[in-house]
Amino acid sequence: MNRYVFTGSVFPERANVNVSPPVEFSSEMHDFEISIIASQITVVLESEEEIEDIHTVRNLVKTHTQALTDIFAYTHGYAYSVEITSVVGPNNERSVFGATVPVIRDQLSEKDRSEKFNEIWELVASDVATYIDRILVDLRLAMKHAHDTGFYCYRAIETIRKYFHEEFSIPEENNEDIKQGWVKMRGELGIDRTDLDKIKVFADERRHGGEIEITNEERAEVFEVTWDVINSFFQYTKKRVE
Repeated sequence: MNRYVFTGSVFPERANVNVSPPVEFSSEMHDFEISIIASQITVVLESEEEIEDIHTVRNLVKTHTQALTDIFAYTHGYAYSVEITSVVGPNNERSVFGATVPVIRDQLSEKDRSEKFNEIWELVASDVATYIDRILVDLRLAMKHAHDTGFYCYRAIETIRKYFHEEFSIPEENNEDIKQGWVKMRGELGIDRTDLDKIKVFADERRHGGEIEITNEERAEVFEVTWDVINSFFQYTKKRVE
């Protein structure tokens, strides 16, 4: 049996969350033991096989731990968030997880990031501010909640569709109207429907209260497509605002 020890924190740390003795979870592939002392998380995971995709399992560990703290949120009225920051493997090798989503981070150079920040800040002060705010909120939530990545990314793109309904006075009274909004959005931004379907497949089940698994590799693809769509929208609205 291979043993992995994940560590992290519950935020805000001043809330002082404690779960002791440990709580146990079992899945088809892994057994979990979660303990939280003074908002510091320790998750012991045992696996019959050595884990190759540690980032996907990290996301699973975070989801189970967040589910536990969500009960405290319900009973105590705190909006807790969970971060899993490191893991020690069966051979005592230690890995520290980065704080960024690499596929998004790598889209821009340091110089481009500064320019892009200023461009978006100008949009926040324009008449498209409401759309920009909602898009960025959902992108942030997608980064923080791995298993809901598809849900939040698709909702961000639906906000962009909503913009085109408003901008071109397309009604939203029935499915045909909604379809026309999608067609207009894709045409104006030069987006292929098959790319949007790569996100939708991970969104539909979650939107309707169901469950769907997503690997770290699949999540990266969802982020890459979403970033391209959002960036195209930012460039489009920038030209219209100027």
